[in-house]
Amino acid sequence: MPKGSLVIVNTCALYRDGRFFADPERFDPDRFASGWEKRIPRYAYLPFGGGPRVCIGNGFAMMEARLIFATVAQRYKLSLEPLEEIEPVQLVTVRPSGPVRMRLERRASAPLSQATGGRA
Repeated sequence: MPKGSLVIVNTCALYRDGRFFADPERFDPDRFASGWEKRIPRYAYLPFGGGPRVCIGNGFAMMEARLIFATVAQRYKLSLEPLEEIEPVQLVTVRPSGPVRMRLERRASAPLSQATGGRA
């Protein structure tokens, strides 16, 4: 490969590699439970790049995603609409090819936020 070549990693294929992820085609959020970083090689998961060119916003984005997901999942159960299919598209990142229709069902034990005056 000549010096200065642009190299792009096919993360879509990388994340479906059975050497790194058990049952790689299955949606499994528990795959990233505590200690997941120790179970896979360093560059088997690259949501923000890697090495000296890693995204400067990596830490903030991961913290923000956890807070948003925890807040929403605490109050609602999320599920895909019936017959909804997600077709991934590989661009700079992997994303759905179009809108993703989902249902939000309020959890019975959803805590009410003081910030919203008791309205969730």
